[in-house]
Amino acid sequence: MVSYLRRKAAAKILDVLYQGSKSRSHFDEVVLSSRLKVTQVNKKSDPQKPQLLLPYEKDSAIPENLGQKFSEDDIIESIYPDKDGLSIRIREEVFNKTVLEAVLQDGPEYGLHSDVHQFTSIAGEATPLPQGESVVVEYSSPNVAKQFHVGHMRSTIIGNFVANINQALGHKVVRLNYLGDWGAQFGVLGVGLEKYGSQENLEAGTTCIEHLYEVYVKINDELERLKTIDPEKHSALQNETREFQKRMEEGDEKALSTWRKCRKDSIEEFTKVYSRLGVVFDEYHGESMYYEKAKDIIEELKRKGLLQCEKDTGALFLDLSEEGNDKRKKIVTLQRSDGTTLYISRDLAAIIHRQEKYNFDRIHYVVENGQHDHFKTLVQILKRMDYPWANRSIDEFHIKFGRIHGMSTRKGQVVYLSDVLNEAKEQVIEILKTTATTKPLDNLEETADILGISGIILRDLQEIRKRDYKFTWERALNFHSDSGIFLQYAHARMCSLERNCGVSLSTDVDFSCLKEPEALRLIQHLARFDHAIHNSFTHLEASTIVKFLFNLGHLINAANHKLQVKNQAMDLAQARLLMFHCSRTVLANGMRLLGIKPLDRM
Repeated sequence: MVSYLRRKAAAKILDVLYQGSKSRSHFDEVVLSSRLKVTQVNKKSDPQKPQLLLPYEKDSAIPENLGQKFSEDDIIESIYPDKDGLSIRIREEVFNKTVLEAVLQDGPEYGLHSDVHQFTSIAGEATPLPQGESVVVEYSSPNVAKQFHVGHMRSTIIGNFVANINQALGHKVVRLNYLGDWGAQFGVLGVGLEKYGSQENLEAGTTCIEHLYEVYVKINDELERLKTIDPEKHSALQNETREFQKRMEEGDEKALSTWRKCRKDSIEEFTKVYSRLGVVFDEYHGESMYYEKAKDIIEELKRKGLLQCEKDTGALFLDLSEEGNDKRKKIVTLQRSDGTTLYISRDLAAIIHRQEKYNFDRIHYVVENGQHDHFKTLVQILKRMDYPWANRSIDEFHIKFGRIHGMSTRKGQVVYLSDVLNEAKEQVIEILKTTATTKPLDNLEETADILGISGIILRDLQEIRKRDYKFTWERALNFHSDSGIFLQYAHARMCSLERNCGVSLSTDVDFSCLKEPEALRLIQHLARFDHAIHNSFTHLEASTIVKFLFNLGHLINAANHKLQVKNQAMDLAQARLLMFHCSRTVLANGMRLLGIKPLDRM
């Protein structure tokens, strides 16, 4: 295992630092091992440079003459101080053998069982990382009675990654989809269905969702029209929508039966989109679960003396205004004058219920940047209510992300995610059909769909999460460089190599054969995978793994171009084939973490 090399290097360093002192422990070795980093490489790196680096940290007690006190052995060739830290050179054959055997042994779990996942450095101190936590991830959260809007795409893709990496590192993850299935919009829709609804269309499968959306748009247009030409009728129609919502909250069966039909049909449509994306959820929740519980929370707030009543309307609110000279007014309404609840009230009820049900150590809401104030308010209220588990950074609760600009199909501005996925598939089919080197595929439609989705997912995750980005099809569906399709091509090419090289994969190879710069760079990069996972997990930032995989793809291509397997001497061919097999394994592991299904052929 790669951790074995780190621990050997750590033991050597500790031998000098402690000079035989009995106070040294196995714990010290593991901690120091977790700080050792594999040196970064690219296609032009010097492969003879040291593979490991122990970065200098504040107050680090590393003597400058450590290199003089070190004696080489059968594993470590040299240790010497450099400008960035202690550089450690592992004997080439030992390094290659250890890394490739670790990939073979761990397979789909390579990179997940490493010392780097046990500790982190805070202010120069090694701090143990929590293991086996209970984690709730809420993501996607589309609105019921509407088709899956492209605005929920980033939450779905990023949230799936957040759940994947937590689960891969041994945490117990609950994947939650919190549907927008309650509130004022259902009052509007309910009245719209009474006025414009068609029972025939409501029973017509996919057409049902389209009809619900048409009705929702029509009733909203009517509200806007009346607002301008007849304020009195506008007010009366608004009152009708509020009354419908109130009927729902009071349990009116007619109102609720309409709502149940909308919710059921919507989930069926959403599931089709999730199936294409390879996204699954453990549970579907919704605001509807919490309108009664929200009233219980309001009673709790009353008992604690935290709620105030608006004199003119009777609405209940919480004063979260800041104290001091720069006091800022912040009033949060939790219950309307008619007794109905608001989104923030139901969110309070939801998070308290989840803590009771799952006893989570962490909860992550994967929601765009614009909702940050909402989550700050949520946490502020929880702290006022004296819930100790709320005493965490707001950035741990709210996994925020930027917006996408410029996403459209050839038919114009895009609205639905299914349109985006269909456009991606169609464009990939066109490219495959017009590429001279493309062999006919038995499953062209399925392959094109996976390639298109890979392009969209990687285009999204390669950007730093909190930033907005501009989407272009040219970049998302690039077959040649830094895209999801580029990674799929590298993976499929390695699969083809294994099928057609005429050599059987062997684990008993001569590792000394792997001495060319392209081989050394590739193997050293494979050894960095655990650090890429660790850094990505620490910040819940997928772009770290994406960059690692793009570099891996380029290193694979460079090695494949220079280092032939077919028609080579058997010992050389077997060693190279094993290296390419391990590279494909790591590439596939990273792709799966990002939510992409690796293709064996394309």
